[in-house]
Amino acid sequence: MSNEQDLETQIEKLLGSIQNYCSTEMSDEVQHLLADLIKAINLARKANELNLIASIEISFQAITAEKPNLILAKEITESVMTELKGGKTKLSPAVRVVMGLGCLLYIAIPLLAYVLPKWMNKEHILGIPTELFLMVAMFGAVGSIVSIMVRIQDFMSVDVKDHFILYFTGFFKPIIGLSFALFLLALIKSGWVPLDIKTETENYFFMAIAFIAGFSERFARDIVSNIETKIIKATENAG
Repeated sequence: MSNEQDLETQIEKLLGSIQNYCSTEMSDEVQHLLADLIKAINLARKANELNLIASIEISFQAITAEKPNLILAKEITESVMTELKGGKTKLSPAVRVVMGLGCLLYIAIPLLAYVLPKWMNKEHILGIPTELFLMVAMFGAVGSIVSIMVRIQDFMSVDVKDHFILYFTGFFKPIIGLSFALFLLALIKSGWVPLDIKTETENYFFMAIAFIAGFSERFARDIVSNIETKIIKATENAG
């Protein structure tokens, strides 16, 4: 029997086993693994890779064991898929987040180089002194970037089906941090948050609060939630 015939025989046998197993009730994770397994089988057939079928069979056995070893099955299947695709490595979640951040900086830096000189000629932006506005915005964005860098290891364990979410996380997090920082600036200046800020240390205070707003989304969300509650109560009392 030729190598190609042997390959077809093993593939047909394996596909038959998968087909029989599909008649049983399966969890979502097992369904995803089996779908990946079938993709790997089809790639192995096109590439005429008989030696990889054995690995795919081990992965299937790990899935269908009395106590399924899904981590083993996933690792084997991913390894086979990588080899069949020419050794292309799968980008980790952390790399995708950093790439999203890089895309933002690629757009933002030239844009700021064009806009900043025009803004600096103005005394106010949206009624806020220009220097204070830009300082708070910058520290809010920097806080978010530092947050991404500090948590980079945490992203390694993230498992999402749509990888664009990771790119969007890196791209939009500094924008969200900047927005929260400006919101807190407006909130404090409006008097909704009664704070006694010394004039000579005001800039340092807003630098710190903007950085925290960008670094910790929980901090900003808690403040937004508290202000929302106050506004609702004030509206109800007024009514």
